[in-house]
Amino acid sequence: MKSEMSNFQMMVTHFCIISSNTLILGYNVIAGVDSWLAFLIAGVAAVFFYMILIRIIRLRPGMDLFEIIESAFGPVAGRILGIFLILCMTFYSTLITEYMSQFVATTTRNQNVDFVFSIVFTIVCIFICKVSVHAFGRFINLVGPLIVLTILLSFSFYFMRLSPSQLLPIMENGPAPVLTGAYSLFVSPFCNILLMFSFFKRMQSGKGFAKSLFISLAISIVIITARYAVNICVLGEFAIQELYYPSYMALSVLNIAPFFQRIEVLLAVHFILINLIKLSACIMFLRDGLNMLFKIKDKRVLVVPISLIILFASYIFFTDTDEMFRYTIYYPFLNGFFMFGIPVAAWITLEIKQRRMRKKKLPAQAA
Repeated sequence: MKSEMSNFQMMVTHFCIISSNTLILGYNVIAGVDSWLAFLIAGVAAVFFYMILIRIIRLRPGMDLFEIIESAFGPVAGRILGIFLILCMTFYSTLITEYMSQFVATTTRNQNVDFVFSIVFTIVCIFICKVSVHAFGRFINLVGPLIVLTILLSFSFYFMRLSPSQLLPIMENGPAPVLTGAYSLFVSPFCNILLMFSFFKRMQSGKGFAKSLFISLAISIVIITARYAVNICVLGEFAIQELYYPSYMALSVLNIAPFFQRIEVLLAVHFILINLIKLSACIMFLRDGLNMLFKIKDKRVLVVPISLIILFASYIFFTDTDEMFRYTIYYPFLNGFFMFGIPVAAWITLEIKQRRMRKKKLPAQAA
């Protein structure tokens, strides 16, 4: 199958999926001042998880995740497990939508714009998902340089007010909070790599593909770990615990020159763009899942219903910002089993099937 997304487009999409909410939050409630260390540990664990996923792709090239699960477990069990993944990602998609609406409402100090913004944001995602993957890749080419520029500018400003002593002492409360926080960060954002399966089938599964994925993972780990550490160095642990969006506030306290006094606006645009890409990826993932259940000829007809379900679910499930952030604490522990366990179980099952096929071929060849 001809690739419809380049390695650069895949890398930018992967970075957006990993960094979207993680980058703007810039702090883990469980790990506290050791959030940077927890994220680093989660990133190392993600390397092994990614190796499993790459092996799955090579065992079943040209398939999305739901097709792979159905191939591994059969039509009945595969569909049941697929439904669990659909529910997990639906809840996560509502969380992304609520992140965006509450971010805009909080930063603009206008609580009346949240639902209006969610509607506009959803409409844009529908448009992106309705066009071809090739057009989605062109959109990535357009916003990719802006994302890189925003990250470089924000880091250059952060270094003007660093206080590295804020990071000490390391693991003051012992390893338990760090490891628990690492698990939370492993499930979200790193297990969100499952969203990329909607694009993997559009790419070649050779060595270049795996290399690009690991390069993107390494870049994400370095940038977000540094952002976690920098936020704590700029704001301090006690201040950062009271803020909803530490990365945004860390920039807002920097007054460099009249032109740069509102530099955090650039970060807000960056946050909107990467979540636009991530929510679009969620919709495409859910589209593939529902197509597995209903076998619809043209999957694009599912985009609008899925988007509307996400929009209204986010409005119903969350009443304010505090409720949204309480859910983010429990989300990894509720969905981690499915986001991690199902792909690993599929890998083990496919490996067993592969070995059985080899054993059957050996006697046939000998005869």
